[in-house]
Formats: sequence, C-alpha cells, structure tokens
Amino acid sequence: ADEMTSYNRQLVSDVGQIVSEVSSTVQTVQKLAGAMDTNMRQHTRDLEIYQENFTAVMNKLSNEIDKLGSHAARSFSEALADNSNELNRKMTESMEESFKGIINLLEQFRENQIHFAKTISSLPDQVLTYNEAAASKIDRMLTAFKDKTGQ
Repeated sequence: ADEMTSYNRQLVSDVGQIVSEVSSTVQTVQKLAGAMDTNMRQHTRDLEIYQENFTAVMNKLSNEIDKLGSHAARSFSEALADNSNELNRKMTESMEESFKGIINLLEQFRENQIHFAKTISSLPDQVLTYNEAAASKIDRMLTAFKDKTGQ
C-alpha cells in the first residue's frame, strides 16, 4: 500500500510537472505570437511610411521633371539664338544625370522592397520551426512519461 501511495504521488508529481512545462510552452508560444504580431504591425507601419515617402519623392520627382521640361523648352529657344550644339550637349548631360538619379532611386526602392518581402516571408517559417520544436519536445516528454508509467 505504501509503494502504491508512493507511486501515485510520484505519478501525480510527474503529471503536474508535465502540465507545468506544457503551460510554460503555451505561454512562450503566446508571447512569441504577440511579439510577432507587434513586429508585423511595425513592419507594416514601416512599409506604409516607406510608401508615403516614396510617393512624396515621386511627386517631387514629377515636379522636377515638369520644371526640367520647362527649362528644357526655354533652353531650346535660347539654343536656337546662341550656339545650339553646346547647349544641346549640356542639356543632354543634365537629362542623363537626372535620369540616372531616377533609375538609382527606383533600383534602391526595388532592393528595399525585395528585402522587406524576404523578411515578411521568413516569419511564418520561423513560427512553424518553433512550433515543431515545441511539439517535438512535448512528444519526447510524453513518451518519457509513458515509459515511466509503463514500468
């Protein structure tokens, strides 16, 4: 009877420990989910800010292109009156530099967009990996518990 009581106490203690560890794992997973949610919200807000900034830059760029068009028209008229070859060369250089700047800006945006997309796409895999590791640990603990209780 004492052995049975001792065995039952040990069994209750082991089950209590497993329940405690499972509860701890659940709390950890909940904390991770909360952190990931916060992180995702921040990334979403960052993306919104980035999009707003990009839109503002594109609007400024559009205004600059409009101004450049106006300046180009004026310069063309002056070029007809003055040395048209020299003025055309300078306009071409100016436009090439402007277009290079536009292309560089678009390439930077594309690179940032790719990096952000990779960051977002890796989050589900990280959660799955963590969940698989937690499930595996719980399975090992249950197997160990079953082995103990089976003996």
